[in-house]
Amino acid sequence: MSDPQITDLLDRAVHHAPAMHLDADDMLAAGRGRVRRRRATAAGALAGSLAVVAAVWGGLTGGSDLLGTREIQPATTVFEEGETFEATLFDGFQTVDDDQVGHSYDVRLSRTTADGAVTLVLSDGGAVVEEVQAESPVPGLEVFAGERLTVALWVEPEGVVASVPLVGPVDPGGPSDVRHTDVDGQQVAYAVWAGDVVPMPDAVRDVYLVGHDDVVTLSGRDLETAELRAGDEHAVVWSDPSVAVWGYAVTVTWVGLPPQTGLSQFVDGPAMLASSSWTSEDGTVGLSLLPDGAGRVETVDGGDLASTTLDGRAVVLTDTTGPTELTVRFGLGGTTYTVQDYSADLFTLDTADGTAASLQPRVEARDPALALVAHSGARLLEVGDGHLLAGPVVRDLAGGAVVLVTGGDPVPAVLTDLRVEVAGRWVTPVDVAQVLLADGRIATAASVAAAADEVTAVGRLVNGQVERWSPGAG
Repeated sequence: MSDPQITDLLDRAVHHAPAMHLDADDMLAAGRGRVRRRRATAAGALAGSLAVVAAVWGGLTGGSDLLGTREIQPATTVFEEGETFEATLFDGFQTVDDDQVGHSYDVRLSRTTADGAVTLVLSDGGAVVEEVQAESPVPGLEVFAGERLTVALWVEPEGVVASVPLVGPVDPGGPSDVRHTDVDGQQVAYAVWAGDVVPMPDAVRDVYLVGHDDVVTLSGRDLETAELRAGDEHAVVWSDPSVAVWGYAVTVTWVGLPPQTGLSQFVDGPAMLASSSWTSEDGTVGLSLLPDGAGRVETVDGGDLASTTLDGRAVVLTDTTGPTELTVRFGLGGTTYTVQDYSADLFTLDTADGTAASLQPRVEARDPALALVAHSGARLLEVGDGHLLAGPVVRDLAGGAVVLVTGGDPVPAVLTDLRVEVAGRWVTPVDVAQVLLADGRIATAASVAAAADEVTAVGRLVNGQVERWSPGAG
């Protein structure tokens, strides 16, 4: 299957039918609270589809074993100590830089002395352009961070069906496929980030090793994991609270590829939602992590649905036959949303005069950190990170005012529960939006039908009373 065909499979979406529903309140109540290590399974017989609605970095990764339950034992080394070797990792890696200059990279690994470090030798068109020594951020992971490429290597132990690198400190997954090859008689997995193609990671911190029903890290950090089955499809999901990341590995049988994987940095944002779907004429598979507190889950069209909790939040896997767009609904804060509509609502702000605009973070963490862009493409507002760090930002805009705040958000129902103090009186905003900034902070925006100099504070509704909120830069 070609790359364009794969992209087409992952990008196409599909349509509706009669509603069915699953009440998930008891499921969520039972799943509240964190545990150091827990595995759960869930299966059901309803339906649904989830569109790609959040900033999730995904990839196609393959393991070295058939599906099957095994205890995963991470390797603590990649190459035997004291051995010298020289071997090709890959060659003919083609890129085109910003100046439209083509490159053809070959990578060799070598250790010339028994007590020396492993070195990556990078050639471009046959000429050596860089030599980079390995660093090992955790046992069993070798990282070569060069000027042109970053390369990470590790060993996939028996029982692993997919590997997912964790890069950072903010970007949770980075766009990189995992590949496999033999280096000096050792089967290794590796990932490559080319500066001409994708943003280079600040660091490669760890690797998630995904088995048939469990996930471990090379570093041995505690994770919470869950397994779901819906129809013929299977998913393993996990939460890594230490880095505020959740991840997934979904086996989509009709795609005929290794598990589809991704990571998302939404664990610390209770209002955030992460969702992905895979669609073809043969079927539609969807996976979604719902906002914290989502209670009633409703889906339409025939098919299969499995639900469980992960770190106290609902996770839904759906499977149906045919190219049919499915809808999943859920309740939050007394309001019912669809996955697609909730996402659009969360990331879109309607101004006081009715202009619809997207709240957009910068990909890179430098000024301006946040922009409000009208659906026409016009930039309505840009705010630098220095202003956001100083506290709430209020600007006159489009017949009213827009308030921007950053920091933690312990209220999942931010779309309905945020309040703004205008001339000494708490009012319900015209609209609310929320996004994740490049450095991991949550930014919340609210529009009001008032002048900026009348806005005095931001608050939230808690048990029928408004509490003043000073989120700051946390």
